[in-house]
Amino acid sequence: MQTVTISPQLEEDKQILVIALVSLLLGLVCMILGSVPVLGDKSLLSVDALRTWGLRHPPVLRTVFDALIWQWATGILFLVFYYRDWQRLRSSRVAALRTLGMFTIMIVAVMGTFLIRQKLLRISWMNFQPDAVLGEGYVTTFLYSVVERLGFRVKDTTGLAASSGFVSLQVMMLLGMWLHAHKRAQSAVSSPLWWSANAFALVLVITSRLLLGGHTATDVLLGIAVGIFGFWAAFSIMRGARGQLSYLANLAVPSLSYFLVGLFFCHDPALWLWLGFSGACALAILFLWFSARPPLKRAAKWFHAGEGNE
Repeated sequence: MQTVTISPQLEEDKQILVIALVSLLLGLVCMILGSVPVLGDKSLLSVDALRTWGLRHPPVLRTVFDALIWQWATGILFLVFYYRDWQRLRSSRVAALRTLGMFTIMIVAVMGTFLIRQKLLRISWMNFQPDAVLGEGYVTTFLYSVVERLGFRVKDTTGLAASSGFVSLQVMMLLGMWLHAHKRAQSAVSSPLWWSANAFALVLVITSRLLLGGHTATDVLLGIAVGIFGFWAAFSIMRGARGQLSYLANLAVPSLSYFLVGLFFCHDPALWLWLGFSGACALAILFLWFSARPPLKRAAKWFHAGEGNE
């Protein structure tokens, strides 16, 4: 009887694919829940006791529940642990370069999420106005003022968010941490205490948006779905560019499912159809391009060779 040996790389790909599909299913469930009419205009300020307390203690509320504080804290700690992991495995120089690369990816994710929400989602999805709005946190407000002084106009988006960008980014960050910990068994971000702290940060970010940011439960649920789909779409494209097309191929059905459920939130279905058609064409072009000549395949070989020497 012949024994079939499964390579470690293939086994890892299967594990990542299972997590990707399960989390994508969770995001789809969040979108379906968000389409329930009763959630459309509900926020935590719908509770009279919370609204009254918030109006009486705005400094406490706008400091403790400032989403930007918890998001920055999470991101900075992850970069510190990420640097320590690579410093232990290779050298300080390699660790610094990889940490700089990870920081760049995080900045690109922030900008990408902002542009997708501003230029695509908000012009096609309905806006859900909550019962009451207390305003943004102090740190977030300060950041907006700095950005405006640099010459960029920051729109007042309170109560006008088709999905919560803060929640999307926090979910993407958590998935990125899981991916790093999955590939590094001895990583500092593998401890239960670390994941408990990050779960707490996610809860605080969600609570912040429901209290301060003018978001409803639907916005938060859509933010979770957008974060999950955005992360795995970017991951699939990066892996496809390295010659691994299985992730892009398996993204087809979830993409169609997210697109169809997204029709429940449209105030302009024709625009949403054009966006979906454009996205499908873009993914098809990428798939054909990567199948013929993956641009990062040589870099992937170099990367795996370096992994084997650790």
